[in-house]
Order: sequence, then C-alpha cells, then structure tokens
Amino acid sequence: MMSFFIQKKNMYLHQYLFLNFLCSTIISIIFFSLNKYSLYKISVDLIFFKTHQLNSYLLCTFMYIIIIMVSATSFIGAPVISIGIIYRILCIISFIFKYYQSLLSFHNIFIIVLPQMIIEILIVSGIIFGVLMYFQGKVNKEAEKAGGLSGKGIENETKKADVEGLDDYYIQINKKLNALIVYRYSKDRKTKTAYKSFRCSVGRDLKKGKYKTSKTYSWLDINGSWHKNNTMFGDSSWIQSAGYNNKYNYTLNKSSYNAIGKKKSYGACVLLSAGDSDWIYENCKTGTEVSVVNGQKGDKLQVPFEEFTKAQKYCGWDPTDTESDNPYMKIKNGELVSGSGTVYVERGYKPNYLGNILLYDENGKNKTGLVKYNKINTDETGDIKVTFKYKLSSKKTLKLTQKFKVIDTIPPKVSCSKDSFVYEVASKDKKDMNSESNITDITNMVKACASTNESGSKITVYTVNKDELDEGEFPVVIKAQDLAGNVGSYQVMVKIVLRDSGSNKKYTPPKDLEKIRKQKAGLEETTKKPEKKKKKEKTTKAVSQDETEE
Repeated sequence: MMSFFIQKKNMYLHQYLFLNFLCSTIISIIFFSLNKYSLYKISVDLIFFKTHQLNSYLLCTFMYIIIIMVSATSFIGAPVISIGIIYRILCIISFIFKYYQSLLSFHNIFIIVLPQMIIEILIVSGIIFGVLMYFQGKVNKEAEKAGGLSGKGIENETKKADVEGLDDYYIQINKKLNALIVYRYSKDRKTKTAYKSFRCSVGRDLKKGKYKTSKTYSWLDINGSWHKNNTMFGDSSWIQSAGYNNKYNYTLNKSSYNAIGKKKSYGACVLLSAGDSDWIYENCKTGTEVSVVNGQKGDKLQVPFEEFTKAQKYCGWDPTDTESDNPYMKIKNGELVSGSGTVYVERGYKPNYLGNILLYDENGKNKTGLVKYNKINTDETGDIKVTFKYKLSSKKTLKLTQKFKVIDTIPPKVSCSKDSFVYEVASKDKKDMNSESNITDITNMVKACASTNESGSKITVYTVNKDELDEGEFPVVIKAQDLAGNVGSYQVMVKIVLRDSGSNKKYTPPKDLEKIRKQKAGLEETTKKPEKKKKKEKTTKAVSQDETEE
C-alpha cells in the first residue's frame, strides 16, 4: 500500500517514514494482541535468548539486514523491520509487567536485552536510511527522465556553460497573469524593480514556492516535443520555448506557440516564445532566484507585455527567434526568402516544403502558401534541390533554390508473428539441455517469425547462453539494424519443456479386466436378460418334446 502511494504521489521521505511507523505500529499491536500467548512464548525463546544473547542478536540483526537489502528497492524492507522492532518492544513491555518481581529478569532486560536492541535499532535504522536515500535519489533521477525528460533525453543535447555575469535579476512567475516577470536589483540589492514582463504558458502542475535556476540546454526533448533555450529550475521544471516537432528551427509547433499566454493543462514547465526564452537563457545567471506565485484577481503588470506576433500558417519559424537565419528577420515586401541553408527530411516521410521559406507580396500580404515547387522522392537518402517559384502581380517571377537532405535516423520497427514459443528437450540432463544445438534451434525458430518494416535490415536474435538453458521461460531479444545503422528491437518469450518420454502415456487395461471393472461399477449390463432368454428356449424345447411324446 505504501509503495503504491510513493509511486503515485511522489511522497517525501519524512511522509513515508511517518506512514511506515503508523502502519507498522497498528499491525504490531493487532498482531501481538491476537497471538499473545504463542507469539509471546516465541518471543521469549527466540528474541530474548536467555543464553548466548549477543550471538543471537547479531544473527537476528544480520537477517534483518538481508531482508532490507533484498526488498528496499520496493520499500518493503522498512515496514518489515519496523514491525519486527515494534513487536519486540511490545514483548519487552509485556515481559516487564509479567515478571516484574524477578530481579534477574530486570537485570537481563535492562543490562543485556535493551542495550543490544538499541544498538540493533541504530544499526538497522542507519542501514534503512542509507538505502532509502540511495534509492530515493535513483528514483528521482528516473522519475525526472520519465516525467520530464523522456524521448531522446538530455544526453543528446548541448549543455551551455553556466551563465557568467552579475547576479542582477530575480524571476517571478505569476500563474494568474500567465506572466514571467523579471525584476532587477538595485546596486545595494536592497530593492528590486520590474524590468521585463514576458507572456508565458504555465503548467498546472507547477507548485507555488521558491526555486533557483540550474542547468541550461540549447535543445531539449521532453515527451516527444523539442524545446529551445531551456533553463532548469527546481527539480524538473523548465523555462523554455514553445514546442517544436523536431530539433530544427523551422519545425515550430504552431498550436504550442499560439497557446503562449494561456494556462497549460498539464506539466510543470513555463513556455515562452523563442525570443523571450533566449533572453532568460542568455542573461540569467545560474542560481538566479525563481518565485512561483498563484497570483490574485487584482494583480497588474508593472511593465506591460510586448505585442504578440502571430506565427504565419506555413512558415515553421518562431517570429521572435533571434537566429540570424530566421526568415522573419530578412523578409521584405515583394521578396521570397529562406531560412536555414539545408532542410532535413526523414527517409520515407513527406517533406514540409514551405516550412523554411517566407513570401510577402508587394502589399505586404503573406503569400507563402501559393508558392509553387517541384516535389521530391524521399525513399533514398541523399541531397536533392527544390526550386520555389512565385509570380507577383507586377509579372515579376521570384525564384529560390533550397537544398533538401534526406536522412535516416529512425530505427526500424521490429515485429514477430508470435510473442511466445515452446521448445522441447529430451531431458534435464546437461547433454540434452545445455547443448549448442538448442541455442541454434531456438535462434532459428524465433528468427523465422521475425520481420521489419525496412527492407535490407539485418535481423539478429539474442538469447541466453547454453549453460543458462533450463526448464521454464526466458526472454529472447530480436534486433534489426537498417542500412543507416539505426537499431530497433523486440522481445519474445521462449519456454523450454521436457519431451514426453512415454512414461505418462494413458494405461489401457485388457478387455476382460475392463469388462469386470465396468460390471462392478454398474457400467456394464448384467447377464440376467440372456439367462431369461435361455430359460425361454428351454421351455419351448421342453414343450416341443412333450408334444412329440404325445
């Protein structure tokens, strides 16, 4: 139960320990009261150890340590230990009240038992705390990856060096106003005044509190959505740009960008435009204070927002992006401009032809969607040129050539017609079970059912070593590597069973014995009817004989 709460509620360690103590105490009291006689006797015989107390206690402590090491990862060890310790305390209390007249008992309890148990509790508690802290840190890291940094993760991203400069700024995030407000300290740092206000989208899971900025990454993949200019604050929250469909400036997610200034329905991050997130990224020193407030109805901005620039329908750039290649920075009326020098396309996918260009006619109207271009085949990797054309109302033809590069970075999709296989061996003998031929047969059996969505991919099956073969199930991994070197995988299960040796064949008794058995069981007809028939024949015969004599 407690393990469930920890996983679902991100429970802090002190909350966990409190619930552990409460739960363990209740269980111990119930356990002690319902089994008072039998367990008390066991406690006296096995816990107090009237002889060899020290050795016995060391043995008991060692057993507790083993339990902790085996089960601490699932948070079972601590409750088990707590129940054991609390129960032993209850036994001692009961022992005191029952044998209070015996000075020897008091001596054994207070001089031998209690000090040993205190030492044991300290040792075990230290082990529990150390193990829990270790795994808590490990769980936090994994939770950070799963909850905030899933997908390709930060391992593939570029971490920027800590921002150097003066610690001049203080950041406040007002959830009510959907605003990130930058305050600037005075020279004596006694006062601060509002310096900038950025329109933002705040995740509903972001909690009120005080934080500090830490890591910074130029690009970051969070749950399949890429973001620019990422500044971390707290444990797993980010100040970052709106989402991108890929790690390219011309792949802006328009719905994410247009949602800036509105409350996010999920997450604990703060989304800004690329230009605003870049200002935080470049100017706020690592360790800058960040305050998250819920805000009130009457809150007003001391510094108003800048006018929000809406992203054009076809162009995939953020209009506020400070990159020099941004076509919004280069556009003029009556011109066709492009952004990055090369547009990357995943093999087999439809290109976004218009994502890296922008066109305004003579009157300043966006005509990007009317630009004509030659389509390309993306089935093969390599460089291809795309030519864009548009005729202005003045009859002037605008022409632009853009380089498209078809790449392959997506692993092949591996599938198998069966998820489970059965393989028979003659016996458990090592010659039959642990042979190289079994590995070969299992590998070929699984490989025959495996396939991939990319032609030319090399399929390899990985199974256990021959010495590890044994009766029962074990996993087998299928991997496929495409021509570009990308690797995809799929897992199936193989079950080894013993071949029927004939000893378990069904026994068939002889027909005469089976007839007797059926008769005894009432399943076979009796011989009374045939006997009646014989009697009738005899009677008929006798009558005939009488008639003859007459």
